[in-house]
Amino acid sequence: MFIRCVCLSLLFLSASLVWSANSASFFGTSVESRAFLLDKIDAETESIALIVHRLTDRKVIHSLAAAKNRGVEVEVIIDHAKWQKRSPLDLLDEAGVTLRILKPSSKRKPLVVDYRFCIFGKKQPRLLILSADPLAHTPNSRHNCIWLHDQAMTNAYLDEFNNAKARAVPYAQMKESLARKK
Repeated sequence: MFIRCVCLSLLFLSASLVWSANSASFFGTSVESRAFLLDKIDAETESIALIVHRLTDRKVIHSLAAAKNRGVEVEVIIDHAKWQKRSPLDLLDEAGVTLRILKPSSKRKPLVVDYRFCIFGKKQPRLLILSADPLAHTPNSRHNCIWLHDQAMTNAYLDEFNNAKARAVPYAQMKESLARKK
């Protein structure tokens, strides 16, 4: 089911700008993609579930913390391979954001977050698929985003988010584990 959803997503990527009642797809610089994401975070009133390879962009982190402070349920999952001990993620943790680190399943098979998406809302969830990492400070690169209101596809991505969440470790636990190793 998930592969089918990804294949359908790729169909949306073929146009540089497509608008319909249920979706939007655009190509833009990482700055434009980041601005689109920030607008969606700032406008959300219910919930945000974000899974990305890494999250170092302080503007996005501050927007997520601000969303939490205004009562939005915020959950973030990032890849263990890109997590750093001294991280701006502490700001999210301090704001009370549910923050988890996706650990590798074994040393021989490191698990890498190979998808970047965000689900906004609960009653009528919307899905934002990020084709590359707009949060990685690469201002001259081109990225595309897909904004969907398709319930079936959003549910498939929500299932994937929940599967990743089940394999992830709470941020505080990861920090504590590293502190004990010293």
